[in-house]
Amino acid sequence: MRSPSSVRDWLDREDPDGAVARFRRIFAGIWLAYDLIDLALGATEHGRNWFPHPREPGLVAIQIALVVCGVQLVRQRRVYAFGLAAAALRLVEGLAFFKLNDFYFYAITMLLLAHGDGGPFEEGKRPVWVRHALLVELGWIYFATALMKANPDWLSGGHLYVRTEYLSRALGWPYPPPLRHAFQSLAVDSVLAHLAIGAELVLALVLWARRPYWLGVFLVVGIHTFGTIVTNVWFFSASTITAVVVLLPRSGRRRDDDGAIDHRKEQQQQ
Repeated sequence: MRSPSSVRDWLDREDPDGAVARFRRIFAGIWLAYDLIDLALGATEHGRNWFPHPREPGLVAIQIALVVCGVQLVRQRRVYAFGLAAAALRLVEGLAFFKLNDFYFYAITMLLLAHGDGGPFEEGKRPVWVRHALLVELGWIYFATALMKANPDWLSGGHLYVRTEYLSRALGWPYPPPLRHAFQSLAVDSVLAHLAIGAELVLALVLWARRPYWLGVFLVVGIHTFGTIVTNVWFFSASTITAVVVLLPRSGRRRDDDGAIDHRKEQQQQ
């Protein structure tokens, strides 16, 4: 258990390679593209109500404000203010207009990213706790997702069968014939369902342990390439792949809390 002084020391430590700032810019860019497309096509509005109707002025105002925040965050301007504003706006969008898990994911992630530039009183700092908190958040997402899938309905492959049939028949999703045929087999879908749970659990452990880097990258790319093909999820997939690639420490050796490589064990062995 950490002592109060060690906790203070950890909170004061800085991320040595600026990974949070890089991820924040990319994350903001991904969701800026989402908001521009959403504003132009009215996708969230259509999701709320399939029948033709006038656009909700409140939702349009939120989307415009999110675009403004996204532009400023990509430019790395007033990160704390625009980050908090973006998190609050997305939360309102999710709670008041369209209850989408991706919106809540964005709100929590951006709330953490807003503190990655030191906050209002220590602007320019790069606190490492933000990076650690983001990795814990990501790990929890994969762990909880795997846990919720551990039920007979998912493990039977039925969910994958229904989803792929819907995408293929209703939306004309261009599955290659061999892949379409494979997805029509419940036995194949069941194997894929089991593999998905295993991959998500292992990825959660990798994120919480913060190593090994290449295993984490392999898993997140595999999970979300499959997820994009099967479930038509794009922006969340892009966000999480970027998060793992940028935030997970690259060294396979043990690291201190501040991200610096821990040489103490090597020195002891010498």
